[in-house]
Amino acid sequence: EITLTNGFRAEQKVEVDHLIPVSLFEKWINDIASTGDLSPDEKEELTTTFNSVGNCALLKKNFNISKGKKPLGALISSITDLPADWLTHLSIPFIIADASGEVSPIMDVIQLRELQVKSELIDFVQGKKVRVDY
Repeated sequence: EITLTNGFRAEQKVEVDHLIPVSLFEKWINDIASTGDLSPDEKEELTTTFNSVGNCALLKKNFNISKGKKPLGALISSITDLPADWLTHLSIPFIIADASGEVSPIMDVIQLRELQVKSELIDFVQGKKVRVDY
C-alpha cells in the first residue's frame, strides 16, 4: 500500500522527476532509430521536449521512490489516498501519465503542457496564482 502522506513526522522533501521515465524514453529513441527514421536533429528535438518542464513534476520523495522507473500512470492505481482529480489539478494529461502509444502525440502534449506550466509559473510569480498542494 502506497500513500502520499504515509504518516511521516518530518516534512517530506520534494523532488523534480520525469513523468515519463528516462528508461522508457531511451527505448522509444532506440526503437525509432532502429527503423532509420531518426535524424540527429530529430533526436535532439525529441530529447529537448522530453527533458522540458512539460514532462516533469514536483513529487514528494516517498512518491518518487515508489514510482521508480515506471510511468506515473502505472503507480496511480496503487495509491490509496490520491484524490481522483489529482492529475487534473497538476495539469498532467492522461496520455503523459499512461505513456503508451505513439511517441509523436505524446511529445505534442508534453509541449502543450510545457507552455501551460510556464504560463502558470509566470502568473504565480506575478501574484496572480496562489500555491495549492495536492
